Amino acid sequence: MDAAALDIDTSHDPVDWTALNAAVDRWRGALIRRFAEAETAVSETLVTLQSVPKRGKTIVLPHLTGQRFEQLALAIAEAGPFGAEGKAGRAALAAFRSHENLRPLLCHGKAKVTADRRGHWQLRLDMLHFSAVGKEHRRHVVDQQEAHELLSTIGSATQRLTSLLGQLRRAIET
Repeated sequence: MDAAALDIDTSHDPVDWTALNAAVDRWRGALIRRFAEAETAVSETLVTLQSVPKRGKTIVLPHLTGQRFEQLALAIAEAGPFGAEGKAGRAALAAFRSHENLRPLLCHGKAKVTADRRGHWQLRLDMLHFSAVGKEHRRHVVDQQEAHELLSTIGSATQRLTSLLGQLRRAIET
């Protein structure tokens, strides 16, 4: 069998790839916006906590986003300097952080989009991650239905976290 016989005829392909890729990009952008909203709320909260005389002295403002989330978790931990005020935000922070491994893939991952026979998309994100222990290939695959559920879940987690952190900042500032 020659190579031409193995080629797939796509001249009758019903998938509108431009529209499909645009839908994936909109979903990816919407998730990145949710992460950015949470990251902003965390950063603003750290600044507020740091401004409190004496107790705020232990709060540092790290450069990296993941370290900011960790710094906030320590600050509002039960034994942290803002444990009493941060009690309501602890669970919301933990719930949001359960998704934080997805952020680098969304922002930096190489995307490959495929479609099923119904025209529903599937997205594969691949990324090479470097750390102190070496390199690691990361992959996340999500189909269109899962993607909508994930957007809803992360959207709710973001809304809850940003709301509670806003309340925490207002309580500290008064």
